[in-house]
Amino acid sequence: MYYRRISRIALTLLVSMMLFSSCQSKGLSKSEAKEKASSIIVSDSVDLCFFVIGDWGRKGQHGQKELGRTMALFAEQLKPSFIVSTGDNFYPDGVESIEDKHWKVSFEEPYGYESLQSINWYTVLGNHDIRGNVQAQMDYNNINASWNLPDIYYFQTVSAGNDSLLLIYLETNSFSAGYYQSDSYGPFVRAQDTVAQLTWLENLLSKHQDKRIIVFGHHPLYTAGARAGNKNSVRTHLEPRFEKYGVLAYIAGHEHDVQHIKPKEKTVHHFVSGAGSALRDIKDPDAAIFAKSTNAFMVVRVLGTRTYMSFIDTEGNEIYRTVLENNR
Repeated sequence: MYYRRISRIALTLLVSMMLFSSCQSKGLSKSEAKEKASSIIVSDSVDLCFFVIGDWGRKGQHGQKELGRTMALFAEQLKPSFIVSTGDNFYPDGVESIEDKHWKVSFEEPYGYESLQSINWYTVLGNHDIRGNVQAQMDYNNINASWNLPDIYYFQTVSAGNDSLLLIYLETNSFSAGYYQSDSYGPFVRAQDTVAQLTWLENLLSKHQDKRIIVFGHHPLYTAGARAGNKNSVRTHLEPRFEKYGVLAYIAGHEHDVQHIKPKEKTVHHFVSGAGSALRDIKDPDAAIFAKSTNAFMVVRVLGTRTYMSFIDTEGNEIYRTVLENNR
């Protein structure tokens, strides 16, 4: 069977039509987005900028389409190098194939702007993704060049001025103990080799201790959201390694909100960027430095030794910002 790969040139034409249409509708205007984006710029240029969004694949519903447009308008101003998805890319059961309609209605249409589709998306697998055809998500790069899931866990090094960052993308479902007896999650997680992934992670971290390290996964290690207080087997496996090797930040999804948590006597900063569509209430706000249930995406900017973490809501407001100092 022959599949046509979507080129970024072809997407440009589609994007122009979508932007024209969106400008006629209500919502954040281009001029408003430019002004609001300018207000969060910390310098005329930064060493690296990228966006993070999670838990989004709902056919444009629950605020997904509106937040996607705001992301596109901000991307025009901030020029991110890439976008990271923290998983649950397609609800409720992943995708069936590379021809699944979800690709169009949940990815290509809500984020079908040149500023979002002309750059790479790097993604991890959420629990809803593993209920479907995982191989199809890995193969979709053959259809759409912007989509990247080269393996169920992987890494990349990226330049940031005179520095470089190590970005690690984990498969966290297999560390969730409760999934092993589940009819929907069990077949995938029981087929995984968690020892191999942990060995790979430890070797990678030990070899790159001189770099600034940010790790992405679907499941948070700490949360003030709906699952606050639940036993966290993912934390048991990952936190000791993150702390041992000086990971700067761990960014997850799963909780349908945005959060920043810094546990006492720990060095790693924990973020949740999982507010790409449907939301859940914050359960324990006192557990977080910041936690809010609102559609939002994350902007990460590196400038020298500092890493700026911001959350931007659908109206283009910077609802939270923190600055992390490089721990290397």
